[in-house]
Amino acid sequence: MDGIVLYPTSINEALDDESFLFNFAPNPIRTGHPIFIETKSEIAQLLDLRIFDTNGRLVQSWAKEVQAGTSGFRIHPNLSKGAYFLSISNEQGEQKTAKLIVY
Repeated sequence: MDGIVLYPTSINEALDDESFLFNFAPNPIRTGHPIFIETKSEIAQLLDLRIFDTNGRLVQSWAKEVQAGTSGFRIHPNLSKGAYFLSISNEQGEQKTAKLIVY
């Protein structure tokens, strides 16, 4: 790269993606089975979990309190076969969304 080094403009910018993370399994999921969700958060907070269909309609929602650090919990969605989006947002307004397939 011709000796060019790029630095973040602030520490917060460099750490932004690490302040709130989530993973879930399994994916795809079988109809009627639970989803295990693992979150990583810098602070204890209330999370808003929502599942949307591909038309953007809210299908189901939950609120879960998580502790600082890594937390894990299960949700038991009642979903038909198809594609969905699992969205998780926190009290600071950060939101993460992932595709969920049900078979």
